[in-house]
Amino acid sequence: MKRSQNITHYSVENKIKRWKVMTSEGNAHIPYIKTQDIKSNGSKNRSPDFENPGRDRDYLSVNEGLYYLMLMFNPRITWIKEQYPLLPWDRAQYIAKELSLRYPTYPYTSSVPIVMTSDFYCGTIFGGEVVYSIKDVREFLDPKKKKNVENKQKIEKVFWESQGVNWYLILDTQIKTPFAQNLEQIAPGIILNSTLSFLFPRWLNTLIQFLPQFSQHKLADVIARLAEVSEIEYEESISCFHHAVWHRHLYINLNFRIEYIMTLEELGVAIRAD
Repeated sequence: MKRSQNITHYSVENKIKRWKVMTSEGNAHIPYIKTQDIKSNGSKNRSPDFENPGRDRDYLSVNEGLYYLMLMFNPRITWIKEQYPLLPWDRAQYIAKELSLRYPTYPYTSSVPIVMTSDFYCGTIFGGEVVYSIKDVREFLDPKKKKNVENKQKIEKVFWESQGVNWYLILDTQIKTPFAQNLEQIAPGIILNSTLSFLFPRWLNTLIQFLPQFSQHKLADVIARLAEVSEIEYEESISCFHHAVWHRHLYINLNFRIEYIMTLEELGVAIRAD
């Protein structure tokens, strides 16, 4: 963590208080840890919140960014909060003590306990919450990291499950799939600009009308034809296609990589029945 040598119990308690005040003042989630807080040249990044233009999301790895898209696309998930703190602070420490585990501390400090965070804390359509911890499988294979990672996972799991919240460990091998790559490709089309939003129904109705005769055509050619009929640019027609897939106006097999040289039939494109 950036400037961790300056961290004290007092500074941590103040940060917790500030975070609580900021999150109580509005509905927008504020991650407890932001990318600028991490002293690393790794894969941390701030990415656009595609559902809320003008806002960003803070991910501490590429895997987190991909899994966030998978959560967004999941109809059972109603809200997502990344880098969510395990508070009260002393509760997590007590759990570690009960488990006979060494609680992690900030580097370069005189044993100041860290505020642990969960990668994703989410709400569900069933009215409950669920937590996901995203990890690279290599962390469990590295003898130098394995014990520390496993201890943190045990503390986090017990912290949430003791409150009736389901907790899941998600490995990168479950994330780095064609499905996640497809979501990354179509996510920029989640929200269309005002002009395209107005033209989208016409674009979609044209596709519905001509889908039978388009089934053996390459996706790139179909998108070009729809752009011509809708009087929009080719790139705008691609955005409409991405929008239609994300919002399930179109069914497509997302478990296989979307290739524009493939035909609609090969991609499994179909119109939603309702």
